[in-house]
Amino acid sequence: MQEIDAIVQAVVALDGVPGPPRTRTGAEAVASVRNSVSVEFDPRLPARTAALHVLVLDTRIHWIVSTRLGRWAITIDGPASEIDGDITDLLEAIRMRLPFARIRARSLYRRVFAPVDRLLTSQGVHHVMLSLDGRLRYVPFAALFDGHRWLIEKYSFSQFRRPEDYLRETDRADWNIAAFGASTAIAGQEALPDVARELAGIVRTSDAADAGIVPGIEMLDQAFTREALAGAVTGGYRVIHIASHFILNPAEANGSFLLLGDGSRLSLQDFRRDGIFSFMHTALVTLSACQTAIASRHGTGLEIDSMATIAHDAGAPAVIASLWSVADSSTADLMLSLYSYRVTDRLPLAESLRRAQLDIISGRRSPRNDNARPRHQAGATLEEPRDNPFYWAAFILMGDPR
Repeated sequence: MQEIDAIVQAVVALDGVPGPPRTRTGAEAVASVRNSVSVEFDPRLPARTAALHVLVLDTRIHWIVSTRLGRWAITIDGPASEIDGDITDLLEAIRMRLPFARIRARSLYRRVFAPVDRLLTSQGVHHVMLSLDGRLRYVPFAALFDGHRWLIEKYSFSQFRRPEDYLRETDRADWNIAAFGASTAIAGQEALPDVARELAGIVRTSDAADAGIVPGIEMLDQAFTREALAGAVTGGYRVIHIASHFILNPAEANGSFLLLGDGSRLSLQDFRRDGIFSFMHTALVTLSACQTAIASRHGTGLEIDSMATIAHDAGAPAVIASLWSVADSSTADLMLSLYSYRVTDRLPLAESLRRAQLDIISGRRSPRNDNARPRHQAGATLEEPRDNPFYWAAFILMGDPR
């Protein structure tokens, strides 16, 4: 009991502290704790939900698994360098849409998650909340493969950074939306014609039977300006949806920017510093663009905060963002399914994202060949779209999963 209390306290103390875990004070003390279990429970967690903290050290990974009924510590031995290699291999296979992505997803599953999966199954867990560390922040856990199925077929996933992500009072007010999109070829970037379809399918601007899903406003192309976005953020809209190009420059915040519909740029630095971009009154910010959940492919994920992290820190209870460069058509399909499940079927947000991803996998919403109009740089060898996580696993949910 004392051992698991020590590791739990160490993990909680490290939450949100910048810097790689292997350089943090107290991390080596955690490394001495082996697999153990306690009867202590966390009644704050919803039923069938597990909160997972992870520490990645030089020679092992420590997972803390908490549910309403108990708390467990799981240690997985293995050099961090090999884990990093497996992560790089998986992301390369997904981004390039290579036919052996499933094999690499199975390899990484065995290396970092198999014992945790067995515990979650034994506890009847359906939703997994992840507090990730180091390069594990880049991993689409929904796309790990257990040898029989993708993990998204077993669990819904979200990422959390603080207890408020699941302890806050849930606002049950009906959604309205301000949706922004850049669909034309501007500032040297290719046109994204499916952005117009995405916004038209999501936003309901009239009472017509075929008129979108969520009541609100649509700002497309030249109407998508910095001033319009700022006005919507302060205008009482429950959902802010942005579909455009996001250009990632890992070297500096000023070099990474969101391309607005009028051709201007909103840099990460401006997005953070400009006081008008406060999302305290929103329920969800959806960043339907490339790589909005990561900072650098080769870094620790902490050098420059991602656009999603900045929005979350600015008050957004929930943020949906992407781990890699996404495709135009399949992204629109996934977003339409997501909002339909959340608003029409009134499912929790994490479950809505899960079902939207399953729709792509099953072929219910089958992505077309997107090489002609990417929100990404074109990849290499294509396999059957429904079988590759490239088309369905990029988007993650950060924050409140409800």
